[in-house]
Amino acid sequence: MTTKLLVVDDLSALRQHIVRLVREKVTTDLEVKEAQNGLEGLNLFRSYKPDMIVMDIVMPEMTGIKAAQQIWSESPRTKILFWSQFHKEAYIRELGKIVPDEAIHGYALKSESDEKLIYALTSIMLHDNPYIDPIVRGVQTKLQSKDGSLSDVEYETLLDIAL
Repeated sequence: MTTKLLVVDDLSALRQHIVRLVREKVTTDLEVKEAQNGLEGLNLFRSYKPDMIVMDIVMPEMTGIKAAQQIWSESPRTKILFWSQFHKEAYIRELGKIVPDEAIHGYALKSESDEKLIYALTSIMLHDNPYIDPIVRGVQTKLQSKDGSLSDVEYETLLDIAL
């Protein structure tokens, strides 16, 4: 059985890096398509029906969060791994509001190693286990225990602890 993967990132070099890495490390039969922004990714999702999506958060035309919101409204069980250089509180809050309870998803940081990216991908794609980067998990935990926003000092301290 073939697994269908959609890679959505506005930078061609990063899309190609993910595709190359996945082809090298994932042993399952794989079919991969690419999109260069959230709107193109959303349209390709509708025709391609991927088993999993790796998506950047900040892109032109439509952000990854907005694309995911639309994708999950149409197909709540679609697996999405957000692969981003951003782990800002606002993104994590926004994602927390749109992820369906039944969705398997993840959040990996681009600054981390290729091994962590492949671990996140295979965890979600092959084993149906969510993967949330420890930095992002730390921010999520803090946000759950606090109603208001984090101060800059609290946010920086949280990042230092997570790193």
